[in-house]
Amino acid sequence: MKQRAKSKEKKEPIAKSMKQRAKGIKLYALCFLFSAFSLLFAIYGCATTSAIKESTEVDETPVITGIDIQDYTATIKVNKPFSYTLYRPDDPYKVVVELLDVRAGSFNMKIISDKAGITEIAPYQVESPSLLTRLEILLQMPSEAEPEYRDNELKIKLKTKEVFKEEVPKQETIKVAETKEAEEPLTAESEEITLPKATEITDISYERSADKLNMIIKGNGSFEPAVFSLDDRIVIDITDIVSSVQPPKEVVTPIKAIRIGKYDGNTRMIVDLKEKIDFDISTIRDSIILALTIPEAERIKEEKGEAKEEAEIPLQGKYTGKNISLDFQDADIVPIFRLLADISGYNIVVSPEVKGKLTMKLINVPWDQALDIILKTFSLGKSIEGNIIRIAPHTIFAKESEEAVKAKEAEMKAIPLETKIFPISYADVATVEKAIKDAKILSSRGSISTDKRTSSLTIYDVAS
Repeated sequence: MKQRAKSKEKKEPIAKSMKQRAKGIKLYALCFLFSAFSLLFAIYGCATTSAIKESTEVDETPVITGIDIQDYTATIKVNKPFSYTLYRPDDPYKVVVELLDVRAGSFNMKIISDKAGITEIAPYQVESPSLLTRLEILLQMPSEAEPEYRDNELKIKLKTKEVFKEEVPKQETIKVAETKEAEEPLTAESEEITLPKATEITDISYERSADKLNMIIKGNGSFEPAVFSLDDRIVIDITDIVSSVQPPKEVVTPIKAIRIGKYDGNTRMIVDLKEKIDFDISTIRDSIILALTIPEAERIKEEKGEAKEEAEIPLQGKYTGKNISLDFQDADIVPIFRLLADISGYNIVVSPEVKGKLTMKLINVPWDQALDIILKTFSLGKSIEGNIIRIAPHTIFAKESEEAVKAKEAEMKAIPLETKIFPISYADVATVEKAIKDAKILSSRGSISTDKRTSSLTIYDVAS
């Protein structure tokens, strides 16, 4: 019994020690789990903070939230204030709008329009050299674009040329003669086939003779046009027809421009002339032939080649760049220079010292004149080397000129002097010496001396 009691007493401290050790292990495990959860929470918190920061940075960039097309109107909505430029490229059926420092967001595909005046809007996001979104608006007819910016919305209203809105005076409508081809004996094979009414204009071309210019409008069938003249314009209306071609970019005397549009459900073609002239119009099978009489003065001018000389030799002191329209609202000038580079075809290098914002609206001015206006506004200068235009403040160009002069002087000083003796015949040595000094043909280091006994000049100067 005593031994059992002693054994029991020995086991109790051991059990107690094991219980304490178990408690220590549990406490250590709890501490470890707590530390692990704390570390995970810290990592998750940092990641969440980083994600929040990143999302905040993305949100700071303006994004397009809506593009709405209505009849003759396009509205671009952005979630923050923004600057924009608007210009007309060579294509009269296109208007280009650039939203500076704005992302396209979800608008990355062409938007086809079923409204009047606009065919489609194609958005493009440009990342380099600076962020912008370019919107190319394709028009149904040549139109003037008037922008209105208010409350983070840019509304572009299209105004068609006034001539499309003019009513056709019945008393001035010209009857179009239908001309048939030379009659031939009818056979089963040559029997004339009546063409259906045209539904589409397929081609516009020119044929030139000595005293006439024929403008030929072809279609997929016969035409029944209504024609009238307005001073220096000829208007051709054709019902129930569409045009799948654009007017020729090259115009020929006496034509100044050709425009195609819609008026009162008809397709209206307007031929702008340099002056009012006589004309005839007729239809032959699938063609309308507009025969324009070339003025005698133009014929004489072309025979002498004067017209070509005028086209090739621009007037001195005049701007010769193609006309553009620009509209800026508090826009940074560096992206504007990049825009002018795209329009002009020149490479433009802008100095890092060039900074500033600009608000301006120019309508139908040469691009090189627009460039000079911006340069004058910010006291900037330009230098042109080949197809590269360099833009910098006037102070930089002045400093470079001074440094170039100093470098030239240093180069001259480094060149060793040469001595040359010139014998003089049939002239007085002193007279020749005076003439050389008066002409200032020697460098700043050069000198001259004479020897009357041998009638010679000795010149000390750098080699030319």
